[in-house]
Amino acid sequence: TCTACAPGTASTLGAACVPCATGTAKTGHFCVACAAGSYQGAAGASACTSCPPHATSPAGSTAKDACTCEPGYRGNAVACEPDVAILSPLPRFCELPGGSTVSLQLPRGIVLADTPKFATFWDAPDASQVAVQVSSEGLYTVSCPPIASGRASGTSTGFLLTAAGVRIAAFTFRYERP
Repeated sequence: TCTACAPGTASTLGAACVPCATGTAKTGHFCVACAAGSYQGAAGASACTSCPPHATSPAGSTAKDACTCEPGYRGNAVACEPDVAILSPLPRFCELPGGSTVSLQLPRGIVLADTPKFATFWDAPDASQVAVQVSSEGLYTVSCPPIASGRASGTSTGFLLTAAGVRIAAFTFRYERP
């Protein structure tokens, strides 16, 4: 006769119920390896745990550390963020209140995954996206955003976006009142 096994345990051909091994979970009457993109680090589990968004792991993974970020993302087993190149602004300042331009250059050896089409700015989230001008020398030029009045100088962060709005590069620049 067959006896139902407790959650996280299974048996074969009427043998005693045993805990499912790490990297597996009980599915139906059997212990099955966790699918790619999930893991299970404890014996006797009844379900596998999914990796964080934009991360994956090999089938049968036994620890959260097996989760790695997908291409185009960076981070660790806790969180994956879009992987962006950090650009160097030339010159290093924008004139307030805005309207001047800043040119950006890729660090040597860095290639963007896509051609940037727009830029947005951390300190001006309500500002419209501005078009990115690309020179034949590989410089990206964007119009500086309007920064809140009353600020004499400081730093801000901008992001280059693909046509679909995906961040592919970030840059920090200085702004000053002339």
